Amino acid sequence: GTLTINSLDIGKEIQKIRGGSMINDINMHMNIKLQCMNKSESNCTWINVLKYYYAYSAHDTTIYAFFSILGIGMEVIASHGHPDYAAATFIELWRNRTDNRPYFK
Repeated sequence: GTLTINSLDIGKEIQKIRGGSMINDINMHMNIKLQCMNKSESNCTWINVLKYYYAYSAHDTTIYAFFSILGIGMEVIASHGHPDYAAATFIELWRNRTDNRPYFK
């Protein structure tokens, strides 16, 4: 069963701790990219040079924590309990052509 203390799901809190820093970093970079689009300010130069992607390299345990936060951990792990060797995940930042709102795939 799930360990709950004072209505707090300990398993979910551990997932946040393990994968939260990666989610926060991805979120930060996506926000910077959106804020700097079509701007030539000096603090935007570094992110505007990255036209197509920003890459991370991580161990299987970090990828598993990331998957767990997304709620897909059990669906994508191998039978041994971790993502397979050389597993990869991709998140793409897009903008809706109609209303210009950002979304990711």
